[in-house]
Amino acid sequence: MCKAGAYQVYIQSNCNIGLVMHLLNHSSIVMTLAYLGLNQVSTEEMLDSIDFG
Repeated sequence: MCKAGAYQVYIQSNCNIGLVMHLLNHSSIVMTLAYLGLNQVSTEEMLDSIDFG
């Protein structure tokens, strides 16, 4: 599975990192997050775009 495909699974599965980790056969969540390019900055940007009401 390519990085773009893995990212789409992550987004479309409501950010189910465990599923993506399993599909990529990674041994840690940190490895999967790094592979997807998700770091603290991108996480904060995603959270900023969410309307919590």
